Amino acid sequence: MTEEELTNIQNIYFDNAVDILIRGDDIPSIGYMFARAGREDGILEDGNFKLEIVKTTEKDTDDDEGYSMIAVNMVPDDEELLGHMISIFPNLGDEIAQMMDKGKRIFGLSEEEVIGTAVTSILKVNNINRGDIVAHVVKNLCKVTKAFAFMHISAAYQIPLEGPQERTECIMSSLEGHNFRRLITAPIIRSSPDDGKIISVGQKEEQVNYQAGGRFASLLQTVD
Repeated sequence: MTEEELTNIQNIYFDNAVDILIRGDDIPSIGYMFARAGREDGILEDGNFKLEIVKTTEKDTDDDEGYSMIAVNMVPDDEELLGHMISIFPNLGDEIAQMMDKGKRIFGLSEEEVIGTAVTSILKVNNINRGDIVAHVVKNLCKVTKAFAFMHISAAYQIPLEGPQERTECIMSSLEGHNFRRLITAPIIRSSPDDGKIISVGQKEEQVNYQAGGRFASLLQTVD
């Protein structure tokens, strides 16, 4: 799959996300892994991962494996996040089970409440946040599937690198391949500054091979 093909897909999904925003709906924070077709079979059988095969291409030649585009939930609920935590910290499985049982029997908490309490406790004890767990899971999924690209689209806030300007609400899409990166942003325009209705987005800006940072940078396995 070429860089141009990936860029075209990113443009299409970005424009679709803009349409969703202007309709008044929320953009789901979804990540998309691109991997050779068939590499996703193992992880789809794991109940901890809520994945969806968005698209699978046909083989063009006998040597061509085709590719799969796999959607990953980047904002999991507490139940899904707890499943991720247990896979990351397997030694905590028994402790979590005891904590949840105690919450139900002694404190009369609901299933939803004990799961939320367990998630909060694990995050606090390990001095991490939800984003750290998601980044770990996505990086592992990219490794297992040997993904050759990863794309993420969400609504976000852009913070200026210099000057006293306030952060800008925007729609953002990042695309990472083994040899390139591409970031698209466009400011969100509301009918009033105080969380008014979204009426449009501003001019789209593009950065290619920019210096990425943060927990979601360099998600792909290094190619030898």
